[in-house]
Amino acid sequence: MSNGYQDRGNKKWSAMLLPEHRERLRQMAENEQKVVKPRLDADQWEDLNYKIQAALIEKRIITITHFKHDAVIDVAGTISKYDPINRTLHVQEDERLIKIKLSNIIEVRDF
Repeated sequence: MSNGYQDRGNKKWSAMLLPEHRERLRQMAENEQKVVKPRLDADQWEDLNYKIQAALIEKRIITITHFKHDAVIDVAGTISKYDPINRTLHVQEDERLIKIKLSNIIEVRDF
C-alpha cells in the first residue's frame, strides 16, 4: 500500500533552526564539557608538596593530575626538575618532557 509518500523525518524540522540558534547550541555544548579548576586547601597543598619532594628525591614514577585548558589531564612519569623561579615541574613521560605549573596540579599519586 505504497502511495509514493516518504516522510522526511528530522530533515523537515532542521530548517527551523536559525544560524544563531546553532551557534548558541554549540556554545552550550562546549560549556558543558568545561571543567572548573578545583581549589586546594593548605593541607592538600602540604600533602602535594610532600609527595612531589619524595618522588623527586627517590626518582619514582608518579601520576600527576593537573588542570590545563579547561580539562583535567593525567601525566605519568618521573620528575626531572623543579624550577622555583617559574614554579614549574619538568616531568619526563617516556620520550616527552612536560612542564606543569605547580598552581595547576590537582593530585599526585604513585603510578
